[in-house]
Amino acid sequence: MQAQEIPITEFLNKGEKFIIPVYQRNYDWKRKQCEQMLKDIDEINSDQLYFIGSIVHKRKNNLITNPELVIIDGQQRITTLTLFLFRIAEILKENNDIICEQIWDSYIQNKYDNSAEKLKLKPIVSDFEVFKNLINGNLEAIPDGNRILDNYLFFKEKITSYKQAKKLYDNFTRLTIVEIALSNEDDPQKIFQSLNSTGLALSQADLIRNYLLMNLDYGYQEKIFQNYWSIIEKNCIKTSINESNLSDFFRDYLTFKFNFIPSYNAVFETFKEKYSNINDSTEIFEKELEGMREYSNFYRFFINPEQFTNKVISTELKNLDKQEVKVSYPLLLGVFMDHKNDIIDDNTLVQVLKLIQSFVFRRFICGVPTNALNKIFMSLYNNSKKVRDKNDELSYLDSISIVLTRYTSYQRFPTDDEVIENLKNRDVYSTQSKNKLYLLERLENEYDKFVENNIDLFDKENISIEHIFPQNPSEEWKKTLSAEEFAEMEEKRNTLGNLTIVINNSSLGNRSFLEKRDLNQDASKGYRYSHFKLNEYLSDLVEWNTETLKTRTDLLSKKFVNIWKYPEISYVIEEEPAIEVEISDIEDPTGKVMSYYSLNGVKSEDNSFIGMYTAVLQHLYKENFELLFSPEMKEIFTLSTDPKVFLQAREIEGGYYTEANMGSRSIVNKLNAILELVDESIELRVCFQEEKD
Repeated sequence: MQAQEIPITEFLNKGEKFIIPVYQRNYDWKRKQCEQMLKDIDEINSDQLYFIGSIVHKRKNNLITNPELVIIDGQQRITTLTLFLFRIAEILKENNDIICEQIWDSYIQNKYDNSAEKLKLKPIVSDFEVFKNLINGNLEAIPDGNRILDNYLFFKEKITSYKQAKKLYDNFTRLTIVEIALSNEDDPQKIFQSLNSTGLALSQADLIRNYLLMNLDYGYQEKIFQNYWSIIEKNCIKTSINESNLSDFFRDYLTFKFNFIPSYNAVFETFKEKYSNINDSTEIFEKELEGMREYSNFYRFFINPEQFTNKVISTELKNLDKQEVKVSYPLLLGVFMDHKNDIIDDNTLVQVLKLIQSFVFRRFICGVPTNALNKIFMSLYNNSKKVRDKNDELSYLDSISIVLTRYTSYQRFPTDDEVIENLKNRDVYSTQSKNKLYLLERLENEYDKFVENNIDLFDKENISIEHIFPQNPSEEWKKTLSAEEFAEMEEKRNTLGNLTIVINNSSLGNRSFLEKRDLNQDASKGYRYSHFKLNEYLSDLVEWNTETLKTRTDLLSKKFVNIWKYPEISYVIEEEPAIEVEISDIEDPTGKVMSYYSLNGVKSEDNSFIGMYTAVLQHLYKENFELLFSPEMKEIFTLSTDPKVFLQAREIEGGYYTEANMGSRSIVNKLNAILELVDESIELRVCFQEEKD
């Protein structure tokens, strides 16, 4: 590696082409960064040089004259400077200044290039067409929202006069960089990561792309990008908002493959650890990428449900998307692969999607904490497969249902009775908008078996959620209800029984019930004329009181448990399947025999509670030394270099010992207390042996 500070003009004259390799992220500088660069250039004094950072490159080949330089770091800066210079050249050309030709021939194109493409800068594929169209004046061919176009328009807006352009170009010639030229022996990946530890942060997916592609030969790099990476990247774009979910995909993919949930900031590190041998051969490399590409094909439908061709499956995926049940994606990766391989049919897939919705939404209605969901779905595919493997005649759907209904406490699947009881008093109106819209939309669309035109409350601005007993009741309401009834109605104002949907509720306000029922204006419809199924019961009522509220609550509760069903398992398991459970879900381990435990997705054949306890402390010693010796940890357990202070000493690491004379219940309690302090950096699961009669 050679480093030197040189003028930017000298560097830009060096290369025949500046190639942005495919593993780099798209050009993503925003106006904010362009504005800062323009300000810095504008404020350079005539007697000074101005340093703008480093550019790291490696020769594509060994040519000395007119080399093609692969940009390892600095693509954002080079691309932005090219847009800046292009705008300067435009103004100079308009004023017949010959310097525009110097800019054009030195920085924008290589006039000695005999190929059809003379541009010096070659961005990655997705940016290159935009860049060519811009330079060639074909702005109408560039889609709106592209960063290259937006930033060019920024410079066009800010650089408007000949005098200004001359000054800015003069100042540009005073810019310097540190040029870092890598040799064949240098590791571009490590250098790239260290240089990008500050500044515009790389996403976890950016780091994974660099790890996979950076050290490949240029030609092979292009092949892998086109055949695998670009497809994965495209599949992970949520098209409705043009947002990449690529980092999320890799997190869910790793969770599914290795039964361990990486933290959001450790997806790349986990990927690198799990795929440390991916470059052992091209066969292994491409096989793994082929798998990632195939699973990304399923992921596309999770985030773009409308793209699935089967309308029924598409509808259930949309329902999941409206609930934002992203924690279910690791499970769905496995389920959709089974669907592709004809292990399950369309109907079973639909039923699995409905089951997930029922499980999650029943828990919402019953106020069960959501923090257990990611761990439940992390292992649900593997656990249900274990159940099926032990019971050949068990259906795919029943195996998943059995696992979900075995959970207890905060991981439980609420029963019909629990749901119905909660719906009496649950404030559903004050919850997140997605939950109340999803609730009322499904109730309306699946109110009975006669399906007509489904409504979409997420996309219908003229349909409003209406309080039957108003949020601000008038004096007339107080006259029609006793004091006790009025107080009860106020208490249950935001419950399901008091909520419905109408066409524009602004005209209904705090009117009396009969006025709300019979309103029939062009732009606003009351209960009788709205034609919504949720209003069928209301359309013929003559009063709204505690009795009719109770009746409607019972009616909607019965419809709720019929839509979000509790599983009806048609197969009886004679033996309880041995499945993994969260350490926090073990109510009493006394008398249970462990088959194994799993720490951060790594299965241990050790089947002792003290071995599991020791492994957790060893992990903390290596990964979080300060926390291990924190005052909070000292309240849970004791560490000492003197084994004599313990009844039964157990060595942890580095000459430290702890007490091993503990029962399984005490160990589980201590481990749960430890896990509350480590902020999800430890995933600990246990599989018990089946109990025999």
